[in-house]
Amino acid sequence: MFGAKKALVRMDFLANLFNAQSNQIEYYYLSRLPDALSGDVADRHVHPAEPFAVRVTLAGRF
Repeated sequence: MFGAKKALVRMDFLANLFNAQSNQIEYYYLSRLPDALSGDVADRHVHPAEPFAVRVTLAGRF
């Protein structure tokens, strides 16, 4: 990267702008709990969406 100019870059990121209470993904499968003696349990598993967040990144090249 010879001859690269000095630069300062700012990047902004907004996650879940309206703070929606939803799941990022939902799926249904069999799972076994560590203390369950009855075997597999069919259940719905979810990963909640990221809460409202603001991220600012400042990157510089010298």
